[in-house]
Amino acid sequence: MVKSSETVWEESWAFLLHFLPKGWQDAAWEQHAIMRRRAIQSAEALLRLIFAYAGNDWSLRTVASGAERTGLGSLSDVAVLKRLRHAEAWWGH
Repeated sequence: MVKSSETVWEESWAFLLHFLPKGWQDAAWEQHAIMRRRAIQSAEALLRLIFAYAGNDWSLRTVASGAERTGLGSLSDVAVLKRLRHAEAWWGH
């Protein structure tokens, strides 16, 4: 049986999360990468946003569109930029 690309993506994502340090989600709040739950609801959603931008070399507008399409959140390109800037201290943590 052939797995769908969505299944492969989710399995790969779960595998990747396994390697992150303990407390990485709490650190997103402590480092102010997430300050309130609005468009981006979790540290995991923010991390997906970061990877979409950095890993695919997408424009901010493309990342915003992809975030809405995949259910991560409804954001403008400017909002994506702000989230990425706020996440800098967290991701370097």
